[in-house]
Amino acid sequence: MKISFPHVLFIVVVGIVTLFAAHNASALTVNIFNANPVPNQSFRLVAVMPADMQILNASPGTVALTFTLPLRMDHSSIKVLDMYGSRVDDGTLDANGTTISASLPDLAPGKYTVKWQASCRCDDNQVLNDSYHFIVQPQ
Repeated sequence: MKISFPHVLFIVVVGIVTLFAAHNASALTVNIFNANPVPNQSFRLVAVMPADMQILNASPGTVALTFTLPLRMDHSSIKVLDMYGSRVDDGTLDANGTTISASLPDLAPGKYTVKWQASCRCDDNQVLNDSYHFIVQPQ
């Protein structure tokens, strides 16, 4: 049986398409015309420091939030509030790719609320926001 070039090409193309579909290639693709991640990637919060409802023996020096995609700093913020609703951070935000952080002064014992907003550097500029708490206990 003689196999022609078009038949071989068809078999190779079907194999490649099957391989990509099996490995969910759409989640790994990058738009070559735009350096931003493809919008089908999930933008979400993956880590916070201090952790939600963590009880600390000492004041943390910073609050840090890490996300799955790079951030737009012009639409991202962290506000740390004491138990009376007064802001305790200085409003300065540091960024390192997928992580944003805010420096904190030496905090008094009490419950603190971290209110945050983050926008990804992705095609749809998705914005997330939420809050969580941590506690600095007396020494």
